[in-house]
Amino acid sequence: MILILGFSTKLTLDGEEYVVVDDQVVPAGEVSPQDSKFPPSGFHTFDRQNPAWLFSDTNGSGGEQMRYSNNREMWGYQISPAVQRIIVGNVSQNADRYHGHDIKHYAHHDVGALYFHHGSSGRIESVGTYATTFRATFRHNVEPGGNGVLSAQWNWQRR
Repeated sequence: MILILGFSTKLTLDGEEYVVVDDQVVPAGEVSPQDSKFPPSGFHTFDRQNPAWLFSDTNGSGGEQMRYSNNREMWGYQISPAVQRIIVGNVSQNADRYHGHDIKHYAHHDVGALYFHHGSSGRIESVGTYATTFRATFRHNVEPGGNGVLSAQWNWQRR
């Protein structure tokens, strides 16, 4: 059995936290936080062989799926349109999966802001808690311009 345990994101521009409000990126200090935090959030679809979860907040949306037939795990993440609009140039993406001391590094990508980030891996046979982390770094056009980071994490458990 696979369970989603939670999902959370954080957007920082030049080291300061920002949030999306009414489809606009604004400094977090100007509003109350609206994003999803742990504990669990999102939508779960159950299929005996391929359970999947969809989750989202104002920074983006993602999904996690497990195929029991081959013990393969697949994930995807899409940056929200509001955050895409402030990105200048490509996004440098890194993603990892953690299970105890085991770390799986997914392929690094330098891609456009509209890219659907994704990854997969096999050998998900151990029970326990897993954490998938996603990190996108980019240049932004919020005055006066600079560097941005969008981080997302979702935790899931195999029982």
